Amino acid sequence: MRTRVLAGLVALVLVAAACGGHSDVEDETAEGAGGGGGDSSSTTAGVDAPAPGVFGDMAEPVCGPGDASGSTDQGVTDDAIKVGTLADPGNTIIPGLLQELFDASEAFVAWCNEAGGINGRQLELTTRDTKLVEVQQRITEACAEDFALVGGGTALDSTIVQARVDCGLVDFPAFLNDAVAQGAELKIQAANPFYPDYLNVGIYNLAAQQFPDDITSFGFLAADLNSTGRPIEERLPEVLEADYGYDVVYLATTPPPPATVDNWRPYVEAASAAGATMFEYRGTPEYTVPLMNTMVEVGYAPTAMLQQGNHYAKQFIEGNDALGEIPTYVEIGIFPFEDAAENPPTQQFLDLMDDTVPGWSEDPALLGVYSWSSWLLFAQAAKQCGSELTRECVLEKATAITQWDGGGLHAPVDPDPTEPKGPACVIVMKATPDGFVMDTEFTKPNEGPYNCSDTNRAEVPR
Repeated sequence: MRTRVLAGLVALVLVAAACGGHSDVEDETAEGAGGGGGDSSSTTAGVDAPAPGVFGDMAEPVCGPGDASGSTDQGVTDDAIKVGTLADPGNTIIPGLLQELFDASEAFVAWCNEAGGINGRQLELTTRDTKLVEVQQRITEACAEDFALVGGGTALDSTIVQARVDCGLVDFPAFLNDAVAQGAELKIQAANPFYPDYLNVGIYNLAAQQFPDDITSFGFLAADLNSTGRPIEERLPEVLEADYGYDVVYLATTPPPPATVDNWRPYVEAASAAGATMFEYRGTPEYTVPLMNTMVEVGYAPTAMLQQGNHYAKQFIEGNDALGEIPTYVEIGIFPFEDAAENPPTQQFLDLMDDTVPGWSEDPALLGVYSWSSWLLFAQAAKQCGSELTRECVLEKATAITQWDGGGLHAPVDPDPTEPKGPACVIVMKATPDGFVMDTEFTKPNEGPYNCSDTNRAEVPR
């Protein structure tokens, strides 16, 4: 099971998205309203609680009573809509992987059903634990039972694309991992669209403005991955040097998981000898922490560390003594959890998550936001279909939505799955020993808290 290919894809899912999670969950079906849906009454002080089925700054409820009826497609009856969510928490390599996708899905279904369901039809959720190596079994089950997949994701998504498309199963994923999955049909991403031939380069674009003297000495270290197409260590330096003025003076890879690095000194000393004054490790927080601590031990302190959104996690703060000595920045595309009191949709989301998974907000996970946004988009589209709820209709209605921010949870995107439209938007957080802080000087916000620009995304063929 611990093959090089599997390990590389496990690493890729952790790099592409924020990892984190809670207790393991077996496959289970949640029918009806369920307990713990909550009434959102604990939202930000001084802000009226939204009406039932209304989330964030959305003007109309996405969930509520109605008289929709008819068995219009697989998984749809007079009373219910059967939906599945994929995730990998039951695996034995990284237990709990992507648990937040199940958490957010269960919380949304409880909240939506308490409000009346979608046009009166209750959501019936099946959490389908793919356990990394059981993706084929889970997609076969979903193809036989579900109306749609919503709010999920799995490391080995490229291996199930054809089966999903062949059975006509639509997907509203929280994330897509491999280029094959990103380019597949019958899917739409709500919060963080990935496009096979583009890279989000917001943090590098902004770093070129913030640290113009250091981008000519950039060091890039990445976990060695066996993914479809050209690896990131080829694609990213190519565009940074051609379009953003970078000079990559150090480029290397670490062995793929489950192999671990026992000694970071050779990598650190090589980067220091190359004169890299700006550095990124494209891996997981658990590995970046000892890497950075080794930097301090050998006296190597880059002007800036640049990290992806998967580092927006407690695992990156805890035990990272280097944060007090190396300025470290993390790119995200959601409204920061730390500032939830300033953004009612974020506070409402955290409250609803706590209603279903007590204490979830104490260690929130970025992918939970992406999952919730996927459910909102699905519910919005399904509501518009009324009684005539079909897969074709729900995908058509969702694709017609050209401006989406999850009710205020994340940066605005166009969910159209074909190609990016409109600017890419980012926030840069500074990682400190005490946690994360939004860095407005680095971010240079021009649309609310976000920096939105066409130059935050670059076309780089895979």
